[in-house]
Amino acid sequence: MRRGWRSVHAVSAPFRRVAEALGRLLDRIGKRLEPALIRWEGMSGPAQLVVTFPVVTAAVFLLHLAFLNLSVTRSFFYGVFWAIPGTAAVVIATKTEAAKRRHGGGPNGE
Repeated sequence: MRRGWRSVHAVSAPFRRVAEALGRLLDRIGKRLEPALIRWEGMSGPAQLVVTFPVVTAAVFLLHLAFLNLSVTRSFFYGVFWAIPGTAAVVIATKTEAAKRRHGGGPNGE
C-alpha cells in the first residue's frame, strides 16, 4: 500500500529547515570575512605562494603525524610533498574565483 507524499514531506521538512539555517549562518560568516577575502585575492601570486606553502605543509604534516601515525621524519616529507600540489590548488582556485567575481560570474559557473 502506498503511503503518499506526505510521509516524504514529514521526513524532509526538518532537514530542509536545518539546511536553510546553515545557509543563513554561512552567509553571515561570508559577509564578515569578505574584506579579508578581497585582500587575499588582491595579493600577487608569489605572495600567496609564500603564505600558503608553510600553512599547507604544517597542516598536512600534522594530519600524517596524528591520523596516520607516521614518524616525524616521514610526516614532514609527506607534508612537503603534498604541500606542493595543495599550494598550487589554493592559488589557482583563488585566481579563478577572483576572476569570476571581477567578471560577474555566478556561483554555478555562469
